[in-house]
Amino acid sequence: MPPSFRRLLACAIAALVLSGSGILPTPPARAATAAPSGLKSVSTSRNSVALSWKTASRVPKYRIQYSASASMSKSKYVRFVAPYAEITGLKASTTYYFRVRVKGTSSWSSKVSRVTSAVTR
Repeated sequence: MPPSFRRLLACAIAALVLSGSGILPTPPARAATAAPSGLKSVSTSRNSVALSWKTASRVPKYRIQYSASASMSKSKYVRFVAPYAEITGLKASTTYYFRVRVKGTSSWSSKVSRVTSAVTR
């Protein structure tokens, strides 16, 4: 074994031993982004629905999924940067179903809110 490889191997082993002993800090585990809660319709009009929800922590983006079908087929998606949204361009006298997803530090969370519904006037 060349001396440089032995030195590298010794450093790697020492780092493993020290990190397990608590001498070297270990990076914090990344907390899972919680699903938004309390999604509700706060107002409706002939062709729009305003929504609000609660989130466990500050997140940079939200994605609303909505559909006129309870199965969420043929869904549309809109992105927002605050925990409230107004979805426009809807049909009058129609029931719509909504759910929200948050974007974590690098990707969209797999956790989504419960579905809520609202009827346009």
